[in-house]
Amino acid sequence: MACIQNVIRSPDLDFPLLPLPHYVKGLANITVTHNTDDNNFLTQLEFLIDGMDIDEEWCHTYLDNLALEFIRDRSTRSAKRARMGSHPKYEGNLTTYIHNGLEREVVIRVVGRTMEDNGKSLLHYLFFDCLR
Repeated sequence: MACIQNVIRSPDLDFPLLPLPHYVKGLANITVTHNTDDNNFLTQLEFLIDGMDIDEEWCHTYLDNLALEFIRDRSTRSAKRARMGSHPKYEGNLTTYIHNGLEREVVIRVVGRTMEDNGKSLLHYLFFDCLR
């Protein structure tokens, strides 16, 4: 029920947003507690970890129990580097999707990444490709 209370509603959009901490925790709990061998959940989680630059601090703030351990182990810089591999197109990247510190600053302010409302319009953060 707490999840419903924490849905983000924005005047900019016609639909509510579930904050990322709830979504990540739910996917992680399904993956861990159901011992699923379906890589779908793991792939989604790793895309979110890399795309939103979820790190250990974020994990300790928003996750607990099995979800915390599961996501934290995949959120270290070394785990993110291992997913990128040694392909030259990732050289210098922070994650598979985030190329530099400027992109990271935009990503960490995306509405819904945390449980706090940062007071910015959702439309302001929908795309950051214009910074490249």
